[in-house]
Amino acid sequence: MKTEALILDDKINFHGAVAEVNVHNAYQTHLFKGRPPVTIAAERSVSLRERGIEYRVDRHLVHIVFKKQSRKSGKKKYGGFPWEIRKKDLKNFPVIFEFDENCQFLGLTILR
Repeated sequence: MKTEALILDDKINFHGAVAEVNVHNAYQTHLFKGRPPVTIAAERSVSLRERGIEYRVDRHLVHIVFKKQSRKSGKKKYGGFPWEIRKKDLKNFPVIFEFDENCQFLGLTILR
């Protein structure tokens, strides 16, 4: 039985806060001619934007972005794990890591 792909995309704007939900169910496609069909995995994602902060979450990733108006264009942007940042520079990152007695990651809090 062949089923069609179901893609839902909905957005709610509530007093300046925008919540968006995307749902893509799994489906098969023939990307390469002459080969068996490829199954495209299901995807669910949620994003929330308010007051210059964007929060996106899906099954494997949580991404938080602070949109700063004061950031000058042309400045380099960096990323890294906490252990890659020099200890003296870590004082500029107001992040609290939450973990249990086995050092299993439970969550984090970002102060702004």
